[in-house]
Amino acid sequence: MVRKNIGHGLSRFSRYFSLFTKLSVNKVTRISHTVLSYLSVMADGCTIRDTIESDLPHIMKWWAGDFQEDFALETLEIMVNYGEGGGASTAVLPSGEPVGYVFSVVIGDQAFGGYFIVRSDMRGRGIGRMLTKRRLEHVGSRNFGINSVMERVEANKKLGFTVESFMAISRRYTVDHAKLAASLKLEDDANIIVKPYSEEMLQAVLDYDKSIAGQDRGGYLRPYIQAYKKLVFVTTDAKGKVTGFVIATNMVGNINYSIFPLYGDTEQVQKQLMRQVLMALPDGSEIGIYTPSDNIPATGMVEALGARTELFTKRLYTKHVLKLPLEKVASVLNLDVFII
Repeated sequence: MVRKNIGHGLSRFSRYFSLFTKLSVNKVTRISHTVLSYLSVMADGCTIRDTIESDLPHIMKWWAGDFQEDFALETLEIMVNYGEGGGASTAVLPSGEPVGYVFSVVIGDQAFGGYFIVRSDMRGRGIGRMLTKRRLEHVGSRNFGINSVMERVEANKKLGFTVESFMAISRRYTVDHAKLAASLKLEDDANIIVKPYSEEMLQAVLDYDKSIAGQDRGGYLRPYIQAYKKLVFVTTDAKGKVTGFVIATNMVGNINYSIFPLYGDTEQVQKQLMRQVLMALPDGSEIGIYTPSDNIPATGMVEALGARTELFTKRLYTKHVLKLPLEKVASVLNLDVFII
């Protein structure tokens, strides 16, 4: 996410990795009892437990102190309940007061890491080490992916994230309805039909998403679509087959919405979905768009809109690259939860 100041130094998706510079992730399954004991040193009597929803307002407050934007509460609630075994953990004082948070998602043999934060007045006391231990135990020996800010790529490689993949670019755009048609240069195509989302579309949308991600993400998408259904649009071809969808989600901080995700089979499908969702947002809204650089047409689309580049990140893995249909991705689903 966009950094508020250089003093804090790292984005959400790489802050965590600056906290255990001597621990190689690709050796996680061979960590000795001595090292694990070191990581388990109690910090001010802290313990780690599963995150509960009442922790989230605290976490949002800490995040606002370091960063200029965050997910809305309803998105965070969906995130903490997603994945196998629950990857959301909170550090708490003996009084039960939350002071740190870590989040990662495990699905099958894949893992992905995002959110990590310790309350500012509690940093430097070993809480980060405890949260690190919990995350490593949750991830295990799986292929672990992160989005690294560019200045941390080489450091993260030394931690075991040795496999490079695509670059994602975070951009900001101020919605301007009057300029959309000229910027997007839409073509008439009877085989591209854009519709507002309705409940009977759910399974078809989930099936389409599975074709993008290579895994069933219904556990996340069902409540997520329900939460933001007024800002969900779906494209079909003339026969009614789903060819893409887009969701705009509420954000807090210095942007109002993010496009999470925008998927489409073709460049024109992506443009039609972009136009539809932007027209549904208030004129003058600040939005975030997160595009894989490998999708050249989508990159051209958001640049033609006048979107401002904010941050470059590099996808890194511990074991191997995942083959993803990046040409169909104009904006990812969630930078902190998913591979795409």
